[in-house]
Amino acid sequence: MLGFNRWHLLKGLAAIFCIAGIVWLALSYFMPAPPSAITIAGSFKGGHYESLALRYKDILARAHVDVNVRTTDGAVENLKLLNDPKSGVKVAVIQGGVSNSNEMPGLLSLGRINYQVFWIFYHGTETMADAYQTASSREAPG
Repeated sequence: MLGFNRWHLLKGLAAIFCIAGIVWLALSYFMPAPPSAITIAGSFKGGHYESLALRYKDILARAHVDVNVRTTDGAVENLKLLNDPKSGVKVAVIQGGVSNSNEMPGLLSLGRINYQVFWIFYHGTETMADAYQTASSREAPG
């Protein structure tokens, strides 16, 4: 009809499949799929950070992501594991203030996930409105 025969159709389909294959390979190389398994460094057995890591394990399991929770000695070890590419740890639960961007320039933070309550007990008679008052209210040892 338009001067096309089966051979032209076959060449056109082959070109379309080749282009689609090249695009698929390029996309899979430059934009890989997210991992289906990760390792999270928590803390010691029964610790608060381990329980947070286990909660994230449950949440990510709903998205079909396998999570291995690694018990550690705490934040310092978690930082070492994050900086060691051979450790396999990609995520860690660490309290704020342990490191900064100058000490660990490649470390990215997702932000704060909870606030930590701490208590200050002191022996005194006056009521304090601010934690900074504890430094000025110390008495010299007698």
